[in-house]
Amino acid sequence: MSALNKQGWSNMQIRKAVSMNVGSGPSAGPTNWNWFSQDVVDFFSLATDKDIVKGITECPQVAAILYRKSQAFANGKLQVLKMSNDNLVTGKFEKWQKLVDKPNILQNGKQFRSQVEFYTLAFGYCPILTIKVEDMTGEFVKSMWVIPPHTCKITYKKIQPFYSETFNDLIDTFVICAHGKEYPIDVNDIFIYKDITDTRSDIPLPKSRITTLHYPINNAVLNYKSRARLISKPYGLLSNAAKDAISTIDLDPEERDKVQQDLKNYGTEDGQWDMVITNATLQFTPMMPSVKDLDLLNLMKSDSAVICDVLGYEYDLLSRDIGGVALNNKNESSKLLYQNFIIPEAENLDEQTGQMLKAEENKVKYVSDFSHLPVFQEDEMSKANTSKVQGENATFLWEKNAITHGVYMKRLKEPVVTEWENLYFYQMPFNQKADNNSNQNNNDNGTQQQ
Repeated sequence: MSALNKQGWSNMQIRKAVSMNVGSGPSAGPTNWNWFSQDVVDFFSLATDKDIVKGITECPQVAAILYRKSQAFANGKLQVLKMSNDNLVTGKFEKWQKLVDKPNILQNGKQFRSQVEFYTLAFGYCPILTIKVEDMTGEFVKSMWVIPPHTCKITYKKIQPFYSETFNDLIDTFVICAHGKEYPIDVNDIFIYKDITDTRSDIPLPKSRITTLHYPINNAVLNYKSRARLISKPYGLLSNAAKDAISTIDLDPEERDKVQQDLKNYGTEDGQWDMVITNATLQFTPMMPSVKDLDLLNLMKSDSAVICDVLGYEYDLLSRDIGGVALNNKNESSKLLYQNFIIPEAENLDEQTGQMLKAEENKVKYVSDFSHLPVFQEDEMSKANTSKVQGENATFLWEKNAITHGVYMKRLKEPVVTEWENLYFYQMPFNQKADNNSNQNNNDNGTQQQ
C-alpha cells in the first residue's frame, strides 16, 4: 500500500477502493488484486507429447522456428546416387528417386521432408508408415506416410536393447489413435526417424528439444497474454471522489454493485462497452505498469534467443520485433544456419532414409544437396575462380618442368596416370616424339645443304 500512501491515500481510502477494483475473469471480485488472473498464469509442463503440441500452438516463436527450419531443410534436393560413382540412378532403379520425389498421393517430396524435419525437431522422433509391394526385383517401398508422434501409442518389449538387431525388435505394438479410435499397425511397416538428442529415460527414443524450454516457452506465452490483458481494459482502483466537510463519502452499496457490474461490460473486446455512465463521482488510480515499464518486449527477445539456441536456429534470422536484424545483414546468418544446423540434420535424416529403403543392399545412397541455393552461389563462384587460378598456376609450373605430372594431376584434382606420375614435362612421351622429329628435321636440312 506504500505506493498509494505516497500519493496521499489514507489506509481507510485504500480499503474502500479495494472493493471497487476493476478486474475481469473468473477471479474478478471485490478483492481481486491479481493483475494476471489464474486463467492467464497457466504454466504447463512440456513432459508429454500432448504438452509439446500445446507449447507449439501457444508459443509463436517455437512455431515460427520449427516452420522456418523445416522449410529450409526442404530446400535441399534429395538425390539417389549410385555408390560406385556418385551418379544419379537410372533405368529400373529410378523408382527410388520417384519415391522420394512423390512419397504418397497427398504429398510431394518437399512437403514430406518438411514434415519429417518438423516432427523430428519437435518431438525427437517421427514415425513413418511404409507401404510395401513386390516386383521382379523383390520387395520395395511404394509409398511413405508421416504419422504425427502425438497420435501414436507405442508399447515396448521388456527386453534389453543391447542384443537386438533393429530398433523395431524393441517394439511390441504400434497403434495410431485418431477420431476416438485405435488403429493397430504392423510393426514391420513402421520406421522411426530419430533426432540426434540423447535417449529418454522411460522409452528408447530421443528426447524432444522442447522439453528443456519449459521456462522460456511459458514466459513467452505469459508475455503475449499479459500484453493482451493490458489492452483489454484498465487495471486499477476506483474510489469515490465526492467529499463532505470531514472526509470522503462512501458509495451506497447498491450504487457500488451497479458500477462494478457495469465495469465488467467495459473493455476493448467485441461486444463490450466503450464507456460507463454513472451518477457516482469516481477517480481512477492505475495499478498496472505499462508495457514499456514492464520491459515485456526485451523479455520476449531474451526468451526467443534461448529458444533459438535449443532448437538450432540463427537468432538474427528472426523477425526484427522478436530479435532479428536488418535484412541486409542476414546473408551470413543464413550460411551459418545451413552450415551448423540444416546440413548436419539433413545428413542424419538422409542416413536414416537409406536404412529405411535398404540403400546399402541396393548399392545406392540418399544425399540432400543444397549447393543450388542462392546463399551458396557466391561461395561457388569464389571456389570456381580459386580453382581456375590454381589450375593456371599448376599448368605454368608443369610446363616449366617445376613439378611432375603426378603432382600436376593432383593439383588439378584429376586421376593420376601411374606410368607418368614421376615424369616431368620434357620427359613426356609426346615431347620426346616432338624432340625426335625436330632432330630428324635438323639432320635432313644439314644433309641437303651438303
